[in-house]
Amino acid sequence: MLNPTRLLCGKRWSLALFLSLLLNTSLLQAAWPEVQQAAQGQTVYFNAWGGSEEINTYLEWVAEQVEERFDVTLEHVKLANTTDAVSRILAEKTAGRTSGGSVDLIWI
Repeated sequence: MLNPTRLLCGKRWSLALFLSLLLNTSLLQAAWPEVQQAAQGQTVYFNAWGGSEEINTYLEWVAEQVEERFDVTLEHVKLANTTDAVSRILAEKTAGRTSGGSVDLIWI
């Protein structure tokens, strides 16, 4: 059985990374408590390859931790190929969408 804690290697930066993706430019200079408060109740769409049971289990564990600790919902958007998410980002940019896109985070 995969041990998600071992994969995290005791580092908390992974959880902080998810939260940091929720930031907008005005929050970049904010104190960490303000960042956490702004992130509460948000959903992060994490696009990552869905073809590994171990990785999927790890991301489920991370989602539980982020929800429990920070009240942030992490949705694993399972990809067959990472280029699918990259293509979506480029299409949204071409269409003039510069905020509120469908991809918050991508695992490359």
